[in-house]
Amino acid sequence: MTTDSYFWIGSSHKICQDYSLAGATDNGPYAIVSDGCSSSANSDWGSRYISKAAVHSLSSFPDIPDRFEGEVIAEAHAMRKTSTLNQDALDATLVVATIKNNMASVACYGDGAFAFVYPTFIELHVISYTSGAPFYLNYISNKSRLDSYITQTNSTNSIERWIQSILIYPDGVEYQHKQHTPEVPQEPGFMMSKDLGEMIAVAVMSDGILSFIAPNDTDTTKTTKDVPVDLIVKDLLDFKNHNGVFVQRRINGFLKKCAKNGWQNTDDVSMAAISLK
Repeated sequence: MTTDSYFWIGSSHKICQDYSLAGATDNGPYAIVSDGCSSSANSDWGSRYISKAAVHSLSSFPDIPDRFEGEVIAEAHAMRKTSTLNQDALDATLVVATIKNNMASVACYGDGAFAFVYPTFIELHVISYTSGAPFYLNYISNKSRLDSYITQTNSTNSIERWIQSILIYPDGVEYQHKQHTPEVPQEPGFMMSKDLGEMIAVAVMSDGILSFIAPNDTDTTKTTKDVPVDLIVKDLLDFKNHNGVFVQRRINGFLKKCAKNGWQNTDDVSMAAISLK
């Protein structure tokens, strides 16, 4: 198995708040992305702390435990306290993929996306929130902020979260039913596991994959249009080979295509993957 990751800044940002990691512990390979909140100061540091804390937790446990999120945020705060950063610097999402016992498992805290790659199709899952504001692990360490978030999202018992599943084929796309999966604040996160079977890779991505735009000019106006996420993911996961820095190579080729087509990502993008080939 090979792992690799990459992240890059969005055109509307001055600082890249995304981060990604890929590698292996004694318990197996992992792929991680984190997206720092754009309105929280120093969340670019926070996404790094959250990611590195996740690696530390994966090193300590053979599987993602039921309270993995508590372990991660506690470790991230321990890192933060060695600096002068405020608590809200850790406002960041987290998406983690692991391989163990012939299973690919993904845990998503906040918004983001993940994909299982097969020889003839890609199974993509995109997680979003009705309010547009994702639930950050950092909220579980501060009751007043948790209560404020719940109030702002007009929720009392659960948070409105949706999973859009998309099957991407070489010659088309099939949008599956959009699934409503309410999230209980005390037990955040969405998890999914798949038998490896014929799977050739598993990838995790930040929600920056939804931010690509393309020129849509007319003779009199200059406008833009959204680039469908299935086109973006299809290109991002079209690995020519799975050796070495295979994610970085693929993204370098993808960015050349973006430049040629006039596409640009307005939000930061991060991606990490585990190749099974």
